[in-house]
Amino acid sequence: MHFNRHKNKKFQSNLWGDLNKYLNSKKIGINWFHLYVPSDQVKKNYLANSMIKNFNSNQYENHNFINSILNLKDLVNCLFIYSILFFKNIIFLNNNLNFFFNKYSKTNFYYFLEKDFMSSFFGSTLIYNIMHVVTFNNLLKKIPKQKFGIYIIENQSWEYSFIKLWKKYKHGKLFAYFNSSIRFWDLRYLKKKNELKILNENPDIYLLNSDVFKSEIKKLNYPINKVFVVEALRYKNLKPLKKIKKNKKILIVGDILFNENVSLLQFVNKAVSSLKKYKFYFKPHPTMTLKSINLIKKKYEYIKVLNLNTDEFKKFEFVICSNGTSANLDCLIQRVNFCSINLSNTLNLYPIEKYQKIFQAKGLEDLINRIKNPKNKKLYNVFKQERNCNKFLSKIRNL
Repeated sequence: MHFNRHKNKKFQSNLWGDLNKYLNSKKIGINWFHLYVPSDQVKKNYLANSMIKNFNSNQYENHNFINSILNLKDLVNCLFIYSILFFKNIIFLNNNLNFFFNKYSKTNFYYFLEKDFMSSFFGSTLIYNIMHVVTFNNLLKKIPKQKFGIYIIENQSWEYSFIKLWKKYKHGKLFAYFNSSIRFWDLRYLKKKNELKILNENPDIYLLNSDVFKSEIKKLNYPINKVFVVEALRYKNLKPLKKIKKNKKILIVGDILFNENVSLLQFVNKAVSSLKKYKFYFKPHPTMTLKSINLIKKKYEYIKVLNLNTDEFKKFEFVICSNGTSANLDCLIQRVNFCSINLSNTLNLYPIEKYQKIFQAKGLEDLINRIKNPKNKKLYNVFKQERNCNKFLSKIRNL
């Protein structure tokens, strides 16, 4: 959602482009269910609820927060389930060999995964997953049968609950939409062939936003007969720039992970003395908390923090992206002068493998040179820029 536009009473989302406007023009009703995540833009749930009320003034849209469906009885039930699983997991771990060892490697990955592992079996991740199971069960059991379901696929834990319960209560066809890139390094998309064949654990259809990613999804063994290319809704309104501004403004685009932001800013900070004529701005990830933003403001006083949309990248002479952010694609489509930073102590998480070498700074000197002497490369759009959602909607109706 565009939560920063408080005065706007109509629902907007960069993730879905103009889909809601198109559905409204066709007088097609749709139920939107959102997961509320506190952010710098909307810090409290009462502010989010007031925005939902405004969105619901549209007769063809119904908006709700999934988080708000739980009642006191459900919370007690979640606590009961958590207690049972907590003690079961203790017994399980005491009676099983260390499964982090395997015949393929002598490395014990427990040391790398300990924090996440303990959270999944005993901590906040376990509670989070239990609450989603109970929530989706309440939701999909009570609402009228839905003809279609569409969600953005990232293979998050909540998706598994949603899919299984959607199928359990016999709702209509379920579409998983890859609205950004299918990153070749992202293990969240990796499943075994037999896992992809389990009907009640997978969507019915996969929608891609570009032919570029069709080769990637083939490598991951997804059933190609269930894969279709539709409009790139998230990028539909982005247009290539005809001319780059020379205004000595540099935008740094942050990552969803706070530590990644710290590492990125520490690296860029080393280049500041060589770029004294430039002004630096920082775009935090939408989910970044006010506390984290204030820490960055305090440590890097020369940086001005801005909340802006990716279509406003054109206001800057140069854009620096964190390595794994999908904002790299926004820059590529708009043909702005940009690069990403791949720090030596991190994995290379660039969204599209074929563009890694071209748009990644190899070091501090390379970054400074790219800013002072941008190379006018012949770029092209990664995504087809269809001007409406006809293809998207027809696929959903006819498959």
